[in-house]
Amino acid sequence: MIEKEILEKTVAFLEELGKKASNMMPGDQRKYLARYSIGSMDSLRRFWKFKRKQLDDIKGE
Repeated sequence: MIEKEILEKTVAFLEELGKKASNMMPGDQRKYLARYSIGSMDSLRRFWKFKRKQLDDIKGE
């Protein structure tokens, strides 16, 4: 149960991070994502998809 809550918060955070970063200029976007040790929007998308799949798998159990 705790794992599900953590994944839900993580997915929500990544979605919000992506929304904010997508409206920025490329240089600002890199600086913003670097704060969270994320190299690019592509990396963010892949990590979000991975966490989203984990959450869907847990919900499906």
